[in-house]
Amino acid sequence: MLARIAVVSFLLVPAVVATNVPGVRAATITVTTTADTVASDGVISLREAISEADTTPGLDTITLAAATYELSLSCGSDEDANAGGDLDIGAFEGLVIQGPSPASKATITLGAACTDERLLDVVAFGPLTLRNLILDGGRAKDATGPDLDGADGGAVRVRGGSLEAENVVFSDNSAGSGGKAETTNAEGGDGGAIYAEGALVLTSCTFTGNAAGDGYSAGTSPAQALGGEGGAVYLLSSSAAVTITDTDFISNSAGDGGDSSGAWGGSGGAGGALVFRGGAMTITDSQFTGNTAGAG
Repeated sequence: MLARIAVVSFLLVPAVVATNVPGVRAATITVTTTADTVASDGVISLREAISEADTTPGLDTITLAAATYELSLSCGSDEDANAGGDLDIGAFEGLVIQGPSPASKATITLGAACTDERLLDVVAFGPLTLRNLILDGGRAKDATGPDLDGADGGAVRVRGGSLEAENVVFSDNSAGSGGKAETTNAEGGDGGAIYAEGALVLTSCTFTGNAAGDGYSAGTSPAQALGGEGGAVYLLSSSAAVTITDTDFISNSAGDGGDSSGAWGGSGGAGGALVFRGGAMTITDSQFTGNTAGAG
């Protein structure tokens, strides 16, 4: 069933504006290789560009070609210094990552050896702007043991600051599956494509085939294995505002709860497309098609 929302307005939200530090020249960094490398080799990888931006004052811009950038360096590493695995963004004063144009996008995805990594992890409080990109196939980590939740945000996790995406396709990303619920509830990760804790602006974007994390196959009574929420987007903030314009949500799904065969199951996650926990929301000219909540 197709649903188009013309205008749903609770609060008009001003666009996020980043201001450079007075007297400091912000950097524009052009990525010159699609390889995921850190080396003194005369070329600049996307990972190297992000690390440079993390240490350069001012609002920096990283420009990409209409090519595919596969993450392949030190997959499985669990660190926040951008040394390997997902791309860790710590540019406090703001960062723009952009492809050439809406009709000629750059793609960021996982390499064949990386099966359990999200794509972008924002660990600072500066604003991040994504423009003219395809973020495809990111997968946040599954829980590593019982009573633990799956990791949030398959394509982008924003733990600080704001996120603005314009002309970005989020496709086939997924949050991590939860662990076995033995003594307390364990949940699949929230936000198949985006997990955010600050202001969110989406303009002319597409979310398709993204999924929140499933609950473990079963739990031990009374603990429940719960499905994750927000198949495409999950926002957790009591004050942050959301503005969505001309954006399509197609065939995204919240996580299924654990089945109850021989044990204790759990409820499915809410919000096949979106879940917002607090804040104000404005949705204009956006389409929702075939999104599903999780099965219990």
